[in-house]
Amino acid sequence: MNEEREDSRRNVVLLTVIAIATMLIVLVGATFAYLASQVNSEGQSNIQAATNAGNDMFLINAGSDMEVYADLDNFYSGSGNQVDNTEATITLQSATGVQVTYTYNAYVTVASNNFEYTSGTCYRKSTEVTGVTQNECTSNSNIWAKTNDGGACFSGTPDVVDGAFSNNEVGCLTDNRNMWVSEDAAELVIDLYKADETISAQATCETNGICVNKLHAIVAGITTQSGCTGDNTWVPAKFQDSFCYIPVATADLTTAAASSNVSLLTNQTISVNNSSKTDYYFAEITLINYNHNQIVNGNKNFGASLTFERVTG
Repeated sequence: MNEEREDSRRNVVLLTVIAIATMLIVLVGATFAYLASQVNSEGQSNIQAATNAGNDMFLINAGSDMEVYADLDNFYSGSGNQVDNTEATITLQSATGVQVTYTYNAYVTVASNNFEYTSGTCYRKSTEVTGVTQNECTSNSNIWAKTNDGGACFSGTPDVVDGAFSNNEVGCLTDNRNMWVSEDAAELVIDLYKADETISAQATCETNGICVNKLHAIVAGITTQSGCTGDNTWVPAKFQDSFCYIPVATADLTTAAASSNVSLLTNQTISVNNSSKTDYYFAEITLINYNHNQIVNGNKNFGASLTFERVTG
């Protein structure tokens, strides 16, 4: 190929929740959003080839579209997470005996999203502090809470509310004596894995992984599952098709703004002499199923593109 083309390819990440009922509340009435995959004019797979002036070939295969669709039949208390994944490859073929190096990025471009964090605690209202903003409230060791008529600042130590409706914001606020204190905890996440071709044994592979916190950010300095404790979660490597896929990037997509880019890889390099080399990737999206009722995200949807793009210039 003698003509350089756009060196990026996307696959669709689509998450649609139509109804979630893990306790006594059921939200019905579905919306369904679909973001069309950007493929070439022949309507084939997500593959894009490009050549530079020296006829090196740089090939991106972003894999298949990913979709998670959660409803009352597959997303309820104890049913586990909803997951989808795809495999992607980056291939560089040199046209000469001189070593060449290309650089590429990977990111998620969010097209639409109205998800929010559903974690939190239901309390009985304590003493309200009037005349302060949310920022002023939290800076004074008070707590900002949602109420059934908006939000307010409260002082003192409130009592936790127990009961069938107390583990979700909607149920909590059906009682005007209650307040809901939200907690940021990732609900929609993406994990990106890269094949480590030096590891060929499954047992060796599965000792690898990353430790992430509640917002699905990598916790530095923790390299073993046993050390990933408390509110943290271990994301293990995956061994499949004779490849050991090591997690190299992760992101919380729960409240990612529409039209924003969520970075996964920056200036990743691939080098080769007079042959070809392929970087193998595995991407996985997860809708996390918590023990609490996630009815707040009922009838919500998220659409985005996972993009691998060559860095030029």
